[in-house]
Amino acid sequence: MGISAPSASADGGCLSTAVGVNNSSGVFQLKKTLPLKKGPYSACKDGPFALEGRKFYAWCYDRNAHGNMWYYGREQFDDDMGWVYIGNVTFLSGTLNPCPFS
Repeated sequence: MGISAPSASADGGCLSTAVGVNNSSGVFQLKKTLPLKKGPYSACKDGPFALEGRKFYAWCYDRNAHGNMWYYGREQFDDDMGWVYIGNVTFLSGTLNPCPFS
């Protein structure tokens, strides 16, 4: 009898991440070109791409069930919203507050 490994599911967090209010002024720089995620998990579906070197304007942050920090916001020249993992951005300025989920 063995112990099974945890699954790579997004723990349902991809479906319950509606953020309706911008309550932060955080500005980051993207370290690489990457897709904005539909939720705060790497297993969530990809959204539109954000380009390396551009700014990312964070509306808020959230820690997923694994304790990983993600920022919700938009890329500098696009209005498409999505999630970016903390390791993929460099903080430049502003304030950050938790996401007010609706």
